[in-house]
Amino acid sequence: MRLRASKPIFCALLLSAATALAQTDVHTIVTKMVAAQQQAKDNLRAYQATRKYQIFKGAERKSKVTAEVNYEPPQRKSFNIVESTGGTGEGVIKKTLEHEVAATRDPHDYEISPANYDFEYAGESDCSGSRCFVLTLKPKRNCKDLIEGKAWVDQDSYLIRRIEGELAKSPSWWVKKATVVVEYGAVEGMWLQTKSIADAKLRMIGDYKLVSENVDLRAASTVATARAPHSSFRRRLANSAAVSEAGFFLPARK
Repeated sequence: MRLRASKPIFCALLLSAATALAQTDVHTIVTKMVAAQQQAKDNLRAYQATRKYQIFKGAERKSKVTAEVNYEPPQRKSFNIVESTGGTGEGVIKKTLEHEVAATRDPHDYEISPANYDFEYAGESDCSGSRCFVLTLKPKRNCKDLIEGKAWVDQDSYLIRRIEGELAKSPSWWVKKATVVVEYGAVEGMWLQTKSIADAKLRMIGDYKLVSENVDLRAASTVATARAPHSSFRRRLANSAAVSEAGFFLPARK
């Protein structure tokens, strides 16, 4: 009888110890993740990227836009639309970049950190050929720029390889539900967002998807060699709208 009586207590102690260990591991992972993200920001150099945007309604592609995006440290970007199939696609992409402009005013409000999220350990998984810790993301406030979902953190570098989930707050009344996937990877020795997918269920309109993907990127030294004079590159940066280094946005319909 004593053995039977002590068994629930023993199980409870094991569960408590396992929970404490998991919490400790999450704290360690998050601490290293934040440090790795800061190091990645410090390593950013000026670059020029060609980015392709596609907008789909169901399976039908409605619009295709190509933009040239220039980045200059520490948090300045400019962009030019270089090709567009017309329609509303170009306006949607411009709104996307305009939203990123606002995000530069206080980037700390949008990053994956303890200031914005509570984290829980959700296991391990492969992602982009690397073994990753999977963390559950729980936004600390109701904000359209935060994601309730999961993050895949590389076990070797502690850099985020993938984020997916639902926006913590709808961008507008038109959007019934919005889910996003953001992918990151090493490009020219820098850790950058390489692709994003935003799916939205819109009231009275239907399902739309916005896909953004870098198709080419050249770091500062390559850009300077390929384009002369270098001052023209800086002049375009000064004359174009500035946008933040990180981010994605599902624009509200007006």
